[in-house]
Amino acid sequence: GIAQIWGKLGGSGNLYNQNGATVQAGNGGQCNNSSQSGGAGGNLWLVSLPNVYLSGGIHKAGAAGCDNSDDGWVRIEPSVIDLSGGKTIVDGGDIAIYGGNDWTLNLSNLSGTVVTATGDITLAVGTGGTIDFTGSSNTILRAAGQVYIFADNILLDEDVILADLIQANNIVFGPSKILRYVSLAGAGTFTGQVETTIPVTLTLANNGVETDNYNVNISSNWSVQSANKVTVAGLTTSSLILNVTLPTEPSADTVTITVTSQADSTVQASVQVELIAQLEADGAIMPYGGETNTSDVIDDSVNNQPTNDLDSSTSDSSSETVNLGNSETTDNIANEASSGNSNEANPGDSETTSHTTTDLPIISNGCSSNNSINRVCSNNWQVLTDVILGENASISGGELAGTIDNKGLISQVTIQTGTMITGGKLSGYIKNQGTITNFEFVGASLSGGILAGTVFNNSQIGEIMDVQLAAGAIIINGTIAGNIQGDCAEPARLQNVVIAENSNLSCVIITSDSTWADNVTFGNSVLVLSDLVALDNLAVINATEIPEAKFSGGISVNGGDFSINATANSTDLLNVRGQITIAPEHIGQIVDVLVVIANSDGFVMLNSAAEQIAWDGKIANLIAFQTVSESDKPIEIQMYNGSFAGMQKFYFGYRLVDGTIVYSADGLVVK
Repeated sequence: GIAQIWGKLGGSGNLYNQNGATVQAGNGGQCNNSSQSGGAGGNLWLVSLPNVYLSGGIHKAGAAGCDNSDDGWVRIEPSVIDLSGGKTIVDGGDIAIYGGNDWTLNLSNLSGTVVTATGDITLAVGTGGTIDFTGSSNTILRAAGQVYIFADNILLDEDVILADLIQANNIVFGPSKILRYVSLAGAGTFTGQVETTIPVTLTLANNGVETDNYNVNISSNWSVQSANKVTVAGLTTSSLILNVTLPTEPSADTVTITVTSQADSTVQASVQVELIAQLEADGAIMPYGGETNTSDVIDDSVNNQPTNDLDSSTSDSSSETVNLGNSETTDNIANEASSGNSNEANPGDSETTSHTTTDLPIISNGCSSNNSINRVCSNNWQVLTDVILGENASISGGELAGTIDNKGLISQVTIQTGTMITGGKLSGYIKNQGTITNFEFVGASLSGGILAGTVFNNSQIGEIMDVQLAAGAIIINGTIAGNIQGDCAEPARLQNVVIAENSNLSCVIITSDSTWADNVTFGNSVLVLSDLVALDNLAVINATEIPEAKFSGGISVNGGDFSINATANSTDLLNVRGQITIAPEHIGQIVDVLVVIANSDGFVMLNSAAEQIAWDGKIANLIAFQTVSESDKPIEIQMYNGSFAGMQKFYFGYRLVDGTIVYSADGLVVK
């Protein structure tokens, strides 16, 4: 289960849990023998806008029932998150504490473990947000997995590093990031008379801090009408109404409703609802598969509890209560089934019943068509072949074959060998054995097959991995991983991409705005473009011959072109960069990158934290700006990025273990 506590639901408010007070989700059920599965621990969700104050409070998710189940997770999300001071405790499986733009996470003045996770810990704030660790000491965050920190501003005391405060397998840093979460809740069973249309109301909660749009996907064997997209403001809820047409005979069906964030396709919530169509007899609903039971007749005069049993005698407006965590919302539902002048004691004498339904797109269970689809449908366990997908099409699941002309959205599919897909968007997890051309990827993973044309990877967290790139293909933005093979006769172009660890690339052109991990391998015909200026005047120290190293660099003023000599004033912003491709004979050696800056006061050098340290001019006293162990690819050097600080001349080079130094004798000058 989930314990969800809102200090804000539809309006501003604060949430306080302080001074030893405890909020705890339930523990999972225990196993009686080794063959049983224990219950998962309950989840804990604390939500408020603008503030959550937890200093001195105790906050725990439920513990796993036994070894084969999971501890519950903890999520905390306001604009100011205060866990400062002593005796604060947050325990759980995976723990996420996050907020929006310009928000503050206060982890100051703590001593001893405050946040303990049997999984991962994620701390995230949006653009301009701050995570404050000042005044804290010892280990305050402890994770069995990893700790992820996404923030533009991290405040630490002098001489304190994050490793002093965090115990985890890894500490992973990243820029500011908005985390998104969604939940979907509703009654478990809805009952109605055969051949009527009943409304099914669910509560969709946007538990993230920003407004989000959600795609709605419904899987059912019956006719269901619903909006295919819902917009919900941050930290608010919205009703999602489904109109279900019940069949002509008593039966039951289970409908699965899934909402997926358009901003991040990995953010989803699903709920299953049982639908029951029953006969009407003597004023009562005859149970599906059984005899009439008059004890099941609900008399509203003595029982005012809301019900989901809807028949032709139901009033024009009914009330459905939905439990959402610790809050309870009531939605007024217009009854879509209106009866004629029927005689309930003698249904056979009743007039024809008319039904009014909302005109919304029908979401069917299958995607069968006459070679054209322009609606939402589930393609699970089916193969869709040779079809045109319109702008309103959204298909998920199953396999695709033949030729697919896509102007809509495809998600969670396997693409068969020989299949050709052109255009549109792809989301979720895509297993590709065919060819996809000129499309936008917004999902979690696209793996395998051939990519052609122009590919826009606009997924914030997804990867394109283990793909072959057709001649002249272009991938713009996002992360690529694994084995990436281009066409050596006409190499593919990778523009503004992030190349993940352990990737292997060949026959590609990489633009200068791309980045890659240290252990990426470049194979045949890999060209790294540079918009920097070539620096051909090289010099050496402790050597006699000039090696065949390649240097380039430049100074950009206010985002302009890079040049060797630049002119600026006090209001200008400078970007000073360099690039080194070390000499072939030096590949495989450990290399220290050196940066020296001459200014009106003398010389300074950059240390590994990019801090300017006074240099006395002695070669033996030069310290490394960075150290590179794998030096078979170009080394990017960001020497300065900030306001103009007077006349400066930047020199850079590299040093080998034996003391040999190779550097550019032509400095980069700004005045």
